[in-house]
Amino acid sequence: MKLSKAQKERAIGQMHGLMLRLPPPQDVDRIEQCWNAAEDAIDSYIAAVEARTSDIPPLEQLGEACFNLIFLVDLIQDDDNIQLISELMTPEFGVELYGLLPRVKRLRDQAVEKLSELAEKQTKAEATESATDFDLF
Repeated sequence: MKLSKAQKERAIGQMHGLMLRLPPPQDVDRIEQCWNAAEDAIDSYIAAVEARTSDIPPLEQLGEACFNLIFLVDLIQDDDNIQLISELMTPEFGVELYGLLPRVKRLRDQAVEKLSELAEKQTKAEATESATDFDLF
């Protein structure tokens, strides 16, 4: 079963709204809070599914968390991630929450890996910058 064109458009509109609510790049503290909240929601989903409990976050909360992770590390171009988020933001689609586990884990793992890469690049850039800022006077 595939999402209809109207469902996809509505999900994309919701994602656009989420994007506008995220803090600006210079607000590092709020970005960190958004990241941690998103990661916590996804981790609680994963723990609940793996434990086979019914304490699963609502679909839209999970969709928002997944979107925030991929947007904050610029993985928004991945069609599989967008499809997953679209399905999560379309509750009438009737996704099987337990069946989404591998896709949600993949999204989370990609985002965490990309965050590590970005942090490493920033650390290298700061080290290079401080090495070239040497001034005798």
